[in-house]
Amino acid sequence: MGFLDIGPGWVAMMCALYYLNPMHSFWPFCAAMACHELGHAAALALTGVPIRQLRLNLGGAVLETGEMDYRREILCALAGPLTNVCLVPLGRWFPMFATLSLCLAVFNLLPVSPLDGGRALRAWILLRRGPAAARRVMTVAAVVCGAGLAGLSIWVSAGLGGGLWPVLVAALTLLRVGLGVAEDAKKPL
Repeated sequence: MGFLDIGPGWVAMMCALYYLNPMHSFWPFCAAMACHELGHAAALALTGVPIRQLRLNLGGAVLETGEMDYRREILCALAGPLTNVCLVPLGRWFPMFATLSLCLAVFNLLPVSPLDGGRALRAWILLRRGPAAARRVMTVAAVVCGAGLAGLSIWVSAGLGGGLWPVLVAALTLLRVGLGVAEDAKKPL
């Protein structure tokens, strides 16, 4: 296995986005996503944390890194969304790219693992309160965000006529969050 590991779920997800995309936002989304991951990579490089692998799978992009302390974890987790927010002023020239960058930042700041907001929140709680408190808070955050996301996606799909995309995005997100919660439960804090 090399530095880049592309799973079949990633290929399927990207094909679906390309072919079933009513807004024709495939390339701006890819650019926003690449900038997001480059933000993480830059923070990792600046803090001296090695990147071992980039995995692209159904759950999204995951950078496998070397060990880092909680402060570095917070900084590196927030670097991706911060990069996306910093790109929003490009909306004057690239409105779809800027909109998707902002959406990607907001989505990744949700306080659930394995999203960036969840990683930063978990590291901050571990730094301040310890493992038991981190596990409790992350479990509650996952349940609250999961229920809110499910309800919002159904409302957008049914109430606003948004089609199936909001439900599919929510289902993939809930799958990723569920897998993240299960993985976190196995790991020692």
